[in-house]
Amino acid sequence: MANLLSIRSGTMTLAEVIARQGRNPDAVLAEIAATNAKLNALGLVLDSDPRPSPKPRHGRGGGNL
Repeated sequence: MANLLSIRSGTMTLAEVIARQGRNPDAVLAEIAATNAKLNALGLVLDSDPRPSPKPRHGRGGGNL
């Protein structure tokens, strides 16, 4: 949770947190980009994904179900 707060407050970058975990930030970010591209190609939207979505998200915000 501390890492999340550091990233969100701007006191650390995502790359710094990844590097402190002993991983290569460029490799991790490339993996994330590849995963996001695959999700997009399949038309899948994860509830945890903050990126803008072309698909409406149902079941949240009081919309029609």
